[in-house]
Amino acid sequence: MSGLQRLRSWEGLLLAILVVIVGFNVANSPYYLGVGNIVNLFQLSIEKIVVALMMTLIIINGEIDLSVASVMGLAACVMAWLFQMGVPFPWALLAALASGAVAGLFNGFWVLGVSSVEEAKQWALKCPLGCGARLEVRRITETEEFPQDNEWVQKELQWKKDGTWK
Repeated sequence: MSGLQRLRSWEGLLLAILVVIVGFNVANSPYYLGVGNIVNLFQLSIEKIVVALMMTLIIINGEIDLSVASVMGLAACVMAWLFQMGVPFPWALLAALASGAVAGLFNGFWVLGVSSVEEAKQWALKCPLGCGARLEVRRITETEEFPQDNEWVQKELQWKKDGTWK
């Protein structure tokens, strides 16, 4: 794909919108690119920036994990609770990281690909659940399985084919 074709893609549109927004803010506020504003943005958003960068790597690899935000919330709650209970900050931080790692390992262990409904049922029967617990088995849907006369499905298929969003 040439440079001009890439600029005409969805990513090119997003880049153009970003340039317009940054240009507008620079033109209308003398503080926008100031050190104080940039430090403030990082202080308020650094944890979201770290999670977004890691999720970008996951999505680029063709995977998706919707549990990231909930695991981040769990780790934050563990750290806040321990710190409030008088545990020194370094130990509370380590416990939060450990709880996030354990939750991630647990999620990663139970998420797997199967080739049929029967295989999914057999796998689900092996899951050790307590009395009254519920296990949800979901099918991952591909674009090709949606009605092909839908405009957005056609755009997605075209994008998958040649990288353009028309």
